[in-house]
Amino acid sequence: MMGQGNRVDLALKLYQEGQVDKAKAAFDNLSTDNEYKGNATVWFWKGYIEKELYKQNEKDQYNSKLRLASVKSLYTSLELDVKNEHKTDAINTLNYLSSTLYNDVVRLITPSNSTGLIDDKSIEQSIENFDIYLDIKKNIDPQGDYKSQITQFNIVIGQNFMKKYEAGNYENQDYMNQAILRFQNVLDADSNHVKANYNMALIYYNKSVYMINNMDYDRPIEALNEIIDETNELFKKALPYMIRAYKLEPKRKETLKGLAGIYWSLNDKEKSELYFKQYQEIDSLEKQEEKD
Repeated sequence: MMGQGNRVDLALKLYQEGQVDKAKAAFDNLSTDNEYKGNATVWFWKGYIEKELYKQNEKDQYNSKLRLASVKSLYTSLELDVKNEHKTDAINTLNYLSSTLYNDVVRLITPSNSTGLIDDKSIEQSIENFDIYLDIKKNIDPQGDYKSQITQFNIVIGQNFMKKYEAGNYENQDYMNQAILRFQNVLDADSNHVKANYNMALIYYNKSVYMINNMDYDRPIEALNEIIDETNELFKKALPYMIRAYKLEPKRKETLKGLAGIYWSLNDKEKSELYFKQYQEIDSLEKQEEKD
């Protein structure tokens, strides 16, 4: 029977000779063999070769199976590598793979058409890739701070779901739920995040305005009252988020205009006029500065 070192060396020799596919098959076989499946070297080279094949054959595939296989193999290598023989190389390879995942996420969430909307498949793939990217980073550095990247990603995904919800005339409730989930994730980590608060308010506010603007006044009075009650509830849901966004950025025109609209709709004319006056003052000042 051929010794352990010889079988691993023979598999590695195939790779060194440029027979990458055969080398992959050899390391695949070794990784399932009872004699070798606990060998960190086998799993490192298995993962490394899968990475090389990903670069050669699947670099343009957002859902590359080879990339994912490589990540899993390298994880196994790190777990088994008690002597840290391949730790540095495994981490470097994982860092490379994480960078490709992040770059793919950026491309996936960048609109490629004039509507500015991202298709559902691309959003779903971007979420999957970002989760794998984040898992790699946390695996390599469990103490790292990834809050900023997570926040940025949630905001972008949330805004895309919100835009799709609005573009579909507020009919797809799942888009609304997904947007709220993403913004709430941000607020759970930082309740004073301005954009998350404002966007959360905007979801409820815009839906309410749409319902009011599209009311069918030929419907029975009872049906109209139900719609009015629903819009009031939506304005009430929007209010605390808009107030917090205002407190965090008191001179933002969009927030002031939003508060004026909410209070007007809730029949609080005094507060509505107060915020609208602030809006007018800032708007007037900006127009004057443009002239100067």
